[in-house]
Amino acid sequence: MKQPTPSEEVKPDPKESNACPKCERAGKFTREANEKLRLSKIEVKQLKKDLIRNQLENEEIKQKVMDKDERIRMLERLLEEKDDVIKEQEEMLKEQSAVIEDLRRVEEKEDIQTVIDEETAKIENIKCNLMAIKGILRTESPVTKCTEIVNRLIMKTKNKKTKQTAGMEMRRFTKEATEYMEGVEDRLAMIQCNQFDKAEEIPELPEFPVFSQGFRNIYENIMKSRPPMICQQLLSSLEKTSDELEDTECVICLNNMNLEDETTKCGCCKRRYHNGCIQDWLKVKMTCPTCNSGLLDEEEFPVLD
Repeated sequence: MKQPTPSEEVKPDPKESNACPKCERAGKFTREANEKLRLSKIEVKQLKKDLIRNQLENEEIKQKVMDKDERIRMLERLLEEKDDVIKEQEEMLKEQSAVIEDLRRVEEKEDIQTVIDEETAKIENIKCNLMAIKGILRTESPVTKCTEIVNRLIMKTKNKKTKQTAGMEMRRFTKEATEYMEGVEDRLAMIQCNQFDKAEEIPELPEFPVFSQGFRNIYENIMKSRPPMICQQLLSSLEKTSDELEDTECVICLNNMNLEDETTKCGCCKRRYHNGCIQDWLKVKMTCPTCNSGLLDEEEFPVLD
């Protein structure tokens, strides 16, 4: 509050100088009180203005704060909505992943079942083949037939070495044929006991035995015919017949070999010759005319007159 300067102090009226001191003091006090009241009113008025201004400023600040709060709440709502959308998408992804995983498991099970079914079918097919082979062996009786063929040859010749060779051939054939039949029985028994999960685990059968080339030559020379083929259905690699000839010319007689001609093949170079030509040749030289490999052992298969 503005204080009056000394120059502004109210000077006593000369006319009142003769008044009593109490009245002068009372008048002076009244004037000072009025001045103070006036100044107080001015100060109050200024304070009211300041208060109103402060209130307006506070209102503006409150409004700004409210606006900020509203924007914050709006952003929070947007974030919540986005979170909800993200959660929904995550749930959808989880569901899709679960569906994909289920499909993958189903496909794996189907693939495994398909493989199992394929292997089961292969094993069953092998079993059927083995049963068919067993039936052929039971019907053909290869050991009995071999014995009959060898005995016919032995009865036809008087040569001791030939008989000895025929006996050795029969023992070899009998041994290999017996092992072959036992192999069929063993594989069938193991399949019946479900010892194989895959067809490739089943051991392959050995080739069914055949008469050696030397024995066939001896048989043809003595019996004037080829030895009967035993269990021809079981032979996995049959000797080529006359309609499968690779050679067109016999290098011994230099004549063409016709499809109906009987021929003999060298086991080394696979060259073929007329049966009559090679038999005459072997009486002179026990080697192949083309590759010079031994065709017959001179002691085991002597030249027969």
